[in-house]
Amino acid sequence: MKLIKLLFCVLFIHFFFMNSVFAATITGTPTKYETTMTKFELCTSSACTTTTVLGTKTATFNIASASAGADVGDWISSFALEVGTTYTHVQATINVTFTI
Repeated sequence: MKLIKLLFCVLFIHFFFMNSVFAATITGTPTKYETTMTKFELCTSSACTTTTVLGTKTATFNIASASAGADVGDWISSFALEVGTTYTHVQATINVTFTI
């Protein structure tokens, strides 16, 4: 019985310290974080069943290079909206894949 307790204690201590050994904390501020937008729409309801497409083109923006609240690029040059329509929501199609 003592041998089993000793073996259990040794294994517990071994696995406890193994987790600490392999844990590493690395922090930093990214200098490049690109996101790609392919479509931008205005919606007349939260379900976005009726949309008005403002633009469909692929554009990549580096959002790490901009400060909070600043512009990151120009995507839509001009568009026309229907008079009398109330738009309540925006729907953007964005590629959310990024590499660290």
